[in-house]
Amino acid sequence: MVKVIKMKFDDVLEMRNFGKHDDTRLLHYNFEYETIKDCKLWYKAKTKLFRRYAFSIYDSNVFVGYITLKNINWFTKKAEMGIVMNPAHISKGIGTQAIKLYLEIVFNKYKMKSIYLKVADFNIRARKCYLKAGFKDINEEYEKYEEQEYLIEDSKYLNFDNMVYKNGIVYTKYYRMKANTNY
Repeated sequence: MVKVIKMKFDDVLEMRNFGKHDDTRLLHYNFEYETIKDCKLWYKAKTKLFRRYAFSIYDSNVFVGYITLKNINWFTKKAEMGIVMNPAHISKGIGTQAIKLYLEIVFNKYKMKSIYLKVADFNIRARKCYLKAGFKDINEEYEKYEEQEYLIEDSKYLNFDNMVYKNGIVYTKYYRMKANTNY
């Protein structure tokens, strides 16, 4: 049974035991913080009152990931979503269930009207999950890839149609997606 609840600091400590993504394009989703001090700083950054909220994802009482509510505009009732899953628990449908529960929380408790996200074109699994959970594409565009150093070191990914290396910068195709209260 999948649950989405307000994140506790103990969950952050548990993320140190998460598996690691092997795909170079996903390395920035790996949790690299080891010390309690670093974990506290990470937790504080993800849970700034009225600006950011973090929710833990549990499957059968096992902590498997988290979802954030960020870049909140309380006036327009719009915000962005981010999700990170323990690689050992992906491709099981947990993410789709968790996102649906998350949307119920942010639309009902926080009274948001629209939730946005962006997903890289190469992340086919994640995009399918978002579509199943109720998100719709609103546009697509090439944008500077967020973790340049990973891809420049491992150039095998630069030959794909959805990534471009131009003037020393890696660009990738992203989909912008949106879910509304009537999802």
